[in-house]
Amino acid sequence: MLANNIKTYRKSKGITQEEMARDIEISRSALSRIETGSYSPSAKTMGKISNYFKVPIGEIFFNPDVLYNNTNSHFE
Repeated sequence: MLANNIKTYRKSKGITQEEMARDIEISRSALSRIETGSYSPSAKTMGKISNYFKVPIGEIFFNPDVLYNNTNSHFE
């Protein structure tokens, strides 16, 4: 669920892996592995992703609806 939530939200905002990876200070290949589920992000990286999307970490894991309906999004 986590991998799909991150990927779907990033794509829905028209953000490339390169852009997001740069903004959260990880490699594009690391982000790709996170989005495919082949790599579990560290707590530090999850914090960066959470801050980037402006949602609590738990919401990224367990409640994908908040990603799609978040009115306080980083991108608005």
